[in-house]
Amino acid sequence: MNLPVSPNPVASQPHANLSSLIVINAVTADLFKDNIGNIPFYDARIGKNWNLENRTAIDFVSVIERKFAKNNKYHGFFDPESYHIAPRTLQQFVDNSIGFDDMVKAFVDNACVEANEVGRGSLTLGHLVMVHYKTQNDVEDAGRFLAVLVGDQGGFEFDSDLQPVDLKSINTSELRHAAMFDLTLFKETYPANDGDAYLKFIAGKSKSAFLQEAFGCGNYIPNKFSVEQVNKAVLDFLDDPIIPGARRLKILSEVTTYLEVAAKKKVAVSIDQIQQVINKSLPPESDKIDHFSGFVNLGDYTISERFQPTRQSAGLLKNVDIADPSGNFKCSVSLEAIGFDGSDDGKIIKVDNNLESITFPLTSQASAIIRQILCEGSAEEG
Repeated sequence: MNLPVSPNPVASQPHANLSSLIVINAVTADLFKDNIGNIPFYDARIGKNWNLENRTAIDFVSVIERKFAKNNKYHGFFDPESYHIAPRTLQQFVDNSIGFDDMVKAFVDNACVEANEVGRGSLTLGHLVMVHYKTQNDVEDAGRFLAVLVGDQGGFEFDSDLQPVDLKSINTSELRHAAMFDLTLFKETYPANDGDAYLKFIAGKSKSAFLQEAFGCGNYIPNKFSVEQVNKAVLDFLDDPIIPGARRLKILSEVTTYLEVAAKKKVAVSIDQIQQVINKSLPPESDKIDHFSGFVNLGDYTISERFQPTRQSAGLLKNVDIADPSGNFKCSVSLEAIGFDGSDDGKIIKVDNNLESITFPLTSQASAIIRQILCEGSAEEG
């Protein structure tokens, strides 16, 4: 698609600001269903650029930024071999070859194309809000481009020019999809894709994939699933008799700590970074150094290029879930606390050599309750 060159609108637009962020441009597109005769199709109407003299735009950005910080999301890059319009359009925008309005039109047109794909089925549409914002007084910051589909009911109200009337009644549960592009990272790394992920996507209430595909965000893997697969890959990689048990535990602990720090800082990590953590805990002569990434790629693991662990998922690697086959109990035990029966290893939880049963120490409170109920009951029966 050849897009017309238009002047950059930054200079002619006022800025709304909150803290260090300023909004450069914001606009709404109304996505709707229409008919030609008896043939239904999806179309869109792009409104006027928002009035940035009030706080509406920056409030919107603040709410969606918080949503991205808290919610499970996809991380990724654009395939440099892809013919999708998204990377080409963003490239033209960051190079100042096209303006904000042209970029919006390109994405809205593509959203309609995707919505009208044969076999797509009925869609629940709404308002597509697109915003370009950046850090104030940072000339090196190309900003971020945000595209959010919100439902018509219980969320936003817009006037005839698709200007927002009031954002006080914002209902984030009506967020159907949200795509965020870090234009600075994109400009620095694309098409090499060797830095942090510049693409993030939240799959909200809507189950339809048309907006994901319209913005080039399809085929990405949720963080939760990626972390689960990473945990499995690490355990499988360490399932090797040449690695002593103590070293395996050390590696699990180091990887867990790394994921927990990433979760706390809310940053995404990669398989290559996990490989570096594992390398540091292997002997210098180990032939497994620098092989974890290849092990993952050759194995049947489904992991996003970049994924962001949560605090809960980050700690799962060093624990094992234990449950009675009859369903009488279930608990999570730290692998570092488990040893074999008869061993003088100082471990407080013991398993038999056949790994068929496990013994736990009891707290004084638990001992008292068990003694009170079972022991007294046995004495009365006798």
